[in-house]
Amino acid sequence: GLNEVHTFSAGTGVPIQRFGAVAGPGISSEIDAGLAHYNNESRVATLYSTSGHVLGTLAAANNALGYSSVFENGTHYFLYNAATTAMRRFRKSDLGLDFTWTNPILSNTYLQWDVTTANRAGQFQMVLADRFSNRISFVNALNGGAQQYSLSGVSSITGLATGHANGVYTSVT
Repeated sequence: GLNEVHTFSAGTGVPIQRFGAVAGPGISSEIDAGLAHYNNESRVATLYSTSGHVLGTLAAANNALGYSSVFENGTHYFLYNAATTAMRRFRKSDLGLDFTWTNPILSNTYLQWDVTTANRAGQFQMVLADRFSNRISFVNALNGGAQQYSLSGVSSITGLATGHANGVYTSVT
């Protein structure tokens, strides 16, 4: 409600600082630099450092209501639109848009818990899960190609995270 971000020590929980940012309704995501916020009104994703310094903005989007998160790997930021299943890729070096693909990576109920640099068979760099099914997708960050897998004995995925050695962890029903 105050359009503020508060940061805390991960080791102690002690407050570190707060800064005014992310004005307007939207969704915020943690990135290596600090925070990315997609503003539903201005249709812009703004990147912030951990101290609140604006690092830059990603290109405006044509569907303000569909965007759900900003993710990253070592070289790019990714802006995903769940309404259109479009993924937009931006270079970290200059925040320029360099690739957009639209295909049904997953349904619009995709679980926005984690997109990662996990690597499967030398090519997949993102992992997504469908919230109301047992499907996981490994997505190629270069061309948007995806391979989907169904987890046996699972009725629904409730969480997704990645770990060491490219491990993918899910919480399931």
